[in-house]
Amino acid sequence: MQIPHRHLVEKLLRMCGRFLSIAGLGYVLWMLRDIKGGMGAVGAVQWGITVGVGTIGYLVGSLWLAWIWTWWFPVSAANGSRLRLVGLYSKTQIGKYLPGNVFHFVGRQECGTWPGFTQKQAAFASLLETVLLLVSASTFSLMAGRGLLQQRFEIPSYVWWGLGIGMLVAGVGLIVWRSGNGQFVETRAKLARFLCKVFVGIAGYAMYFLLIGGLFLLLGNPILGSEFRMMGFIERLWLYPVAWLAGVVTPGAPGGLGVRESLLVLALEPYVPSTTAAGYVLAFRLATVIGDIGLWGIGCVITNLADHRLKTESSQSTTP
Repeated sequence: MQIPHRHLVEKLLRMCGRFLSIAGLGYVLWMLRDIKGGMGAVGAVQWGITVGVGTIGYLVGSLWLAWIWTWWFPVSAANGSRLRLVGLYSKTQIGKYLPGNVFHFVGRQECGTWPGFTQKQAAFASLLETVLLLVSASTFSLMAGRGLLQQRFEIPSYVWWGLGIGMLVAGVGLIVWRSGNGQFVETRAKLARFLCKVFVGIAGYAMYFLLIGGLFLLLGNPILGSEFRMMGFIERLWLYPVAWLAGVVTPGAPGGLGVRESLLVLALEPYVPSTTAAGYVLAFRLATVIGDIGLWGIGCVITNLADHRLKTESSQSTTP
């Protein structure tokens, strides 16, 4: 079914996303207008620790995502090239900061030109990652969302259970349907194996959000103070994944820039001074940006090592 004026609608959505990104970033920067008054109580060493530890934690989480991405390729295709796939994923992750927020996916299509791989496999791996990340973030973020929204609205528990289960079923159903080119997986045995792999993938992505959410919580405790700890533990743990999700689904916002930060500041404002909240959120964003730059460097090193390894194995196999 064709959507009337589809290109116009897509352009309008991208423009709205860019506006939200710019407006959100402007809002956070405006909150820093009294930077000395709000951030002076926190020493430079603490800010340095926040950025440093945040960068290392983000790097570990990103490499974990890269490793999960290799799961979605057939074992026969990814035999000696799994390390090369991790390198490719790591190198291209920085592409999400370019306008359009899709260039990291475009870069990963390169593996479709490698021997033993196809463009279809590369595209399907990106689809799996995107859907399962969204399913994982949406399902688990409902716990935080309930706690945050219940402060203002009385929402029955069954609504949240319905949203979580519905998101999970819809995401898995979409993947199963797309895995067969529009047809469900042919045999029950294949379907069972595939579903097991999908649910393991969801658990793997949940571990990523636990790591990043926990990092945001732990690094925020000494900076944001006791007021931050007045929020429920689950709300604090899943605060960052909720903001991550909003940034990802906003079209035209590169890397969720501005959208993620503004939501985090708004969520923290009832508990901590807005300047302190904005400073911490921007420090955490700086850590992720530095992490992505470092990830690009690590990806280049891994790719070179993997290429050298494959060439050595190839030459050894052809030597009489």
